[in-house]
Amino acid sequence: MEVLDRLSIPYRNVTEFVINRRAKRWGQCKRLPDGFRISVNHLLVDGQHEDGLRETLFHELLHTCPDCMNHGQKWKQYASTVKCATGYSIKRANTAEEKGLTIEEKIRPAKYVFRCTGCGEILEYHRKCKMVVEPWRFRCANCHGTFERIK
Repeated sequence: MEVLDRLSIPYRNVTEFVINRRAKRWGQCKRLPDGFRISVNHLLVDGQHEDGLRETLFHELLHTCPDCMNHGQKWKQYASTVKCATGYSIKRANTAEEKGLTIEEKIRPAKYVFRCTGCGEILEYHRKCKMVVEPWRFRCANCHGTFERIK
């Protein structure tokens, strides 16, 4: 939060920080009546994955900024500002390796995996969602390419 203050990024009131032992994702930001709750995957808080934890916390704190509950243009702008100031790669999705976890520590593998036909970006999903059902309706955020399902 001190870094975001220094960068004048307008994050909002976080009333709870939770360690989630059943998480299927690295973190989650949920709006509450009096602020926000940020949950973090327990695999990141063991003291050995400090960079992965910080990246996740920055990612979720940016979701508390006005108009940033998605990964839209404003969220990406703030993420880029944080990256320039800290070197942390704040992006929409990270692999376990990018978080510093070994294969043994990984959370369960994704049920659905897509690859961008343009730049090779990999997207992983654990649940059936619009992307899984209708992938032809989506474009890559990096290169605007289409996706092919590889799993």
